[in-house]
Amino acid sequence: MQAGFVNVTDQLPDARWAAPGDVIVYSKIGDPNAAGHIDIRTYDGYVSDFFTHRLPVTAYRIIGIYRKHFDPLPEKRMRAFLKLLREWECHEQPDDQKRYYMLQKALDGKRTFSTTEAHPYLGKDKIGSFSGAYQIHFDTWSDAIKHGGMPSTFSPIVQDRIAIWKCEARDNALGSIRLGKIEEAIKKLPAEWSSLPDGKHPRTEVRQGQRYRYTEADVISSFNENLSKA
Repeated sequence: MQAGFVNVTDQLPDARWAAPGDVIVYSKIGDPNAAGHIDIRTYDGYVSDFFTHRLPVTAYRIIGIYRKHFDPLPEKRMRAFLKLLREWECHEQPDDQKRYYMLQKALDGKRTFSTTEAHPYLGKDKIGSFSGAYQIHFDTWSDAIKHGGMPSTFSPIVQDRIAIWKCEARDNALGSIRLGKIEEAIKKLPAEWSSLPDGKHPRTEVRQGQRYRYTEADVISSFNENLSKA
């Protein structure tokens, strides 16, 4: 490839995971013969002839992501933060991989599901349909398909992608994460993940007979531990 760029499209879950400096190439949805678009991924957004914090998936289809030189730290921070969210949302389950198959409430008599062809509440009563590693509601999953460019499955990688999409949508908490501003990101996300310190249902546990409420310092400590292993 000219100028030393390498096609990394298949190496990334989607373009939100692109490294700063990666070039994202799009075609126009509905008219492949129309002029396309190119963005350069930054730490906290996408820049061409204008800057935006949101990936433009409603108007364009991504046809390639190209890389020459890159900083791997933003993606490592994203993965460390996702692991933190899984721990906070599904702390009852110590096995991180099994968290992708957890339900907030029992469905057909079970608190877990096994098929990932679709959201486990497809075709069922949607009340309390929080599912998977990030406790994604059925309506959020549906919205992610319609407006976030997600496939209609519920595999672990799709759950990761939806969580990152929601981070981007919440006051660009994704940009804060990629920049390493974790305290800032935490303050932007309690409305999305209520187990975080300022959420409606902050994570707690019993310690020495007393109810302990996890703090922002606990969240940051867990993130840093995850990052050290990324």
